[in-house]
Amino acid sequence: MTCIGKARLSAGVLTAVVVAMAPVATLSGSASASPGPNAPTPVPSGISAADLPGTQVFGDTPPDTPVTVSFILQERNIGALEAQVEAGIPSSRYLTVGQFAGEYGQPTYNVSALTSYLASFGIQTDVYPDNIVVVATGTAGEFNSALTITE
Repeated sequence: MTCIGKARLSAGVLTAVVVAMAPVATLSGSASASPGPNAPTPVPSGISAADLPGTQVFGDTPPDTPVTVSFILQERNIGALEAQVEAGIPSSRYLTVGQFAGEYGQPTYNVSALTSYLASFGIQTDVYPDNIVVVATGTAGEFNSALTITE
């Protein structure tokens, strides 16, 4: 893998880790004005407990603990997508999932780089047809090794 490929993969993995940590931040917030259990939650940058206000470390997760992580990849051409949505999309412009993936999803190369990287640690993946969501299933130990983190 080239240096650029590693940098892209690292940036994508870091973004996905921050997104994956969103439920932890939700649990630490107050219950008032909660938008719902599945609403995206902004998370401050960083991946340690110190970066998430109100959290407390209670110990390491056993390495054999099953873990599922959703990697939400950044859409391409986001400005065009936002403009289409804001203007109202006429029915003549509706896209199939494949067309959406082609215009706004990540290129197959990037998705393959992520899934191959995770597979090298024994992590199984399922890529949504939009090429934006990659669901990965493995153990805490596998994710710790792949993402150089400690759960």
